[in-house]
Amino acid sequence: MKKLKQILSLFLLAKPLIAFAHGEEVFVTLFLELVVIVFLVIALTTINLNIKGKFILGSIGILAILLTSITTNSLPYMKYRNMIDVMMLVVPLLIVAITYVGLKSKFPKE
Repeated sequence: MKKLKQILSLFLLAKPLIAFAHGEEVFVTLFLELVVIVFLVIALTTINLNIKGKFILGSIGILAILLTSITTNSLPYMKYRNMIDVMMLVVPLLIVAITYVGLKSKFPKE
């Protein structure tokens, strides 16, 4: 338990270092990323897919979040702030929704 607390403390201390900025407007993007992850977890627990379908959907969701982050990482934040925020929210959710529509007939819950 002590090791888990140390790891979580390190994560919480390191998270603001990701921003490399003095303004708090960058944290909006990080908050949107957290909202997408929470939505993905809630969706995976409530949808009617079997375990294999949920695993595929979760993997695609995580991959969509990572690829969107990588894609928007090279853009200057202050110049493209609104576009980055919209992309971080809409793109992963849209990809997960489209994937769910495609998977719901192939992996029904029994």
